[in-house]
Amino acid sequence: ELFALACGPSQTPISVNSYVVNGVRFVVRSRDEHRTTQNNSICSPGPDGEMYYGQLEKILEFSYLSFKTVLFRVKWFDTSNKGRIQNFVIKNNITQIKANGEAFKNDQFILATQVKQCFYLEDMARRPPGWKVVEHVSHKKFLNRGVIVVEDDPDVIHVDNSSDLALSTSL
Repeated sequence: ELFALACGPSQTPISVNSYVVNGVRFVVRSRDEHRTTQNNSICSPGPDGEMYYGQLEKILEFSYLSFKTVLFRVKWFDTSNKGRIQNFVIKNNITQIKANGEAFKNDQFILATQVKQCFYLEDMARRPPGWKVVEHVSHKKFLNRGVIVVEDDPDVIHVDNSSDLALSTSL
């Protein structure tokens, strides 16, 4: 794999509207905007233990000699609280985020295997509007071609040509 990385991708990246990572479907925001179900909300733990939240803007798939890798371009929400200005609140075990602000404009890309799916619900009790309630979900089992697959390895991308990583399955 190191040789394949050194050679670079075999072609320009492919931009797709949706992608399944670890059995979870992620969809770009532009495709998800007018749908009832939303699959573009993501979160990712940072090196400092803090959780970062955003919306999926673009999915890029890079093909190398022997494997593929996927990058997500994300609009990250501003989770900083500066003085009296609050963009992020955890109260009574409920996480609320102000979805109007944007952060990390120069650092928008993340590996697809580094994110988790979450959901943003409109916070109807909060004024002014623009606040969302974050709902974290746990995807432990999923259906893949008639077989229930239990996968705890965050580095495996479930596509046909992904890489030669072994998938663990059990019934």
